[in-house]
Amino acid sequence: MPWLVVNVIFNSCFFIDTFVYFFRAYHDKHGRLVFNLSAIRKKYLKTYFLPNVMSIFPTNLLLFFLTKYNYDDESIGFRILKIFDILKLARFARAGSIMKVSDVVTNIRQSYKSQHQELLKYSLLIIVVSHWFGCIWCFVAMVESGGFHADSMCDPDELGVCQSKNWIAYWYNGNYVEGALNPIGFKKDVDRYVLSLFWAIQTITSIGYGNISPLTSAEWFTGSFLMLLSGIMWSYVIGGLVGVAAAMEMNADVHRKRVDDANDLINNFIDDSDDEGDDHCNFLKKSVAKRIKKYVHVQNVLSPNLPNNVCDTSLRQCYPVLETLTPGLELVSSLLVTKKYLDIVPYLSSDVLSFEEQSLLAMECIFLEFSSGEKIKMEESLKDYGRGIFVIRSGSALACRFSSKSNRTKPSVLLTLGMSFGEDMVLVEDGHDATKGVLSCLTFMRIIFIPRGAVLACLERNPHAW
Repeated sequence: MPWLVVNVIFNSCFFIDTFVYFFRAYHDKHGRLVFNLSAIRKKYLKTYFLPNVMSIFPTNLLLFFLTKYNYDDESIGFRILKIFDILKLARFARAGSIMKVSDVVTNIRQSYKSQHQELLKYSLLIIVVSHWFGCIWCFVAMVESGGFHADSMCDPDELGVCQSKNWIAYWYNGNYVEGALNPIGFKKDVDRYVLSLFWAIQTITSIGYGNISPLTSAEWFTGSFLMLLSGIMWSYVIGGLVGVAAAMEMNADVHRKRVDDANDLINNFIDDSDDEGDDHCNFLKKSVAKRIKKYVHVQNVLSPNLPNNVCDTSLRQCYPVLETLTPGLELVSSLLVTKKYLDIVPYLSSDVLSFEEQSLLAMECIFLEFSSGEKIKMEESLKDYGRGIFVIRSGSALACRFSSKSNRTKPSVLLTLGMSFGEDMVLVEDGHDATKGVLSCLTFMRIIFIPRGAVLACLERNPHAW
């Protein structure tokens, strides 16, 4: 009775939905939304209307009343109703179209990693197909046994399957042990389902213990057909899971290769037989080797998604999807990634610069990484980027400036997350004493670097920022 109530509730929902489709807009082949009721009804009648009507036929309700009033369950009409009940699977024809237009499904897909979604999809596919195959396998045995009538060799409340020719009776007579799994009996539906599901899983996964096997012609044909489908489905799932595993291990493969490359490099300059008398040289080699290994490890932990784990990347390199967006979306996205770092610099914050000016500046930002113990001279050009402003994303460093008045360095300042260095240095010309300074990394550091050229171009467009 509880399952009947659940079935009636679901059937009622599908009944309402079946006729709501007559008023539901759809997208045509050009992607345009069609609101014309006449066009909507014509398309619906030609496509999903018939499967939807068939899927809401109340077979379970009819079977319940027929059984209640002692209708002959061996009659042709009763069996046709049971077979017609399978047509409820037509409901799944809607699943694809519903998932394509559902905002909920779209938001879920865009909120989680695609590899995790694929893993969940293949897991659910195995569960659902195993359930279907198990139900079909059990259904064949019930049809072969003549239905839900009492058998003279069984208890009055039990099924008439223990003496008829079917795979359940064959398994029962050869494997049943008192107190164990018992598929014989009207109230033993869970045991029958577990046994059928076990057969389905071992068939799909190609394990095939052989303890459950077909007996009649119908069971042999059905089993052969399900095995063919199982082979196709299992190949599809295995192929998909291999792709998911490869995608999930991509970063790990890159890291392992970098570790191997680092070891190759270290093996070429660490040799205790070289310069035996030069203890300083040997100490330096071992110290550098240790720093390299630590840098490669920490970078992989803190920045696993950087392309090839390089130490300097632009926004487009770090987030390749930016190149596929429209110019407007690219500007907005770039700013949303870097805005909290730009706001740390007073004359580059949103209080001074407009949204567009900050967005253009954000596009020029570079993601840099440095190992502990590294020193950066502010007056020297940084690779191809020149001088600029350093905004700390993680880690800590000591910043030391040069005083032109006393002709010596000022006391060091500790810089940590959310602090910047060099915002005043970029405003003076190259060669000036005010550009001199050193940033000494105490830990592994991740930095947003704002190039001097981009800063000056921004200030040129907005004199108020000066």
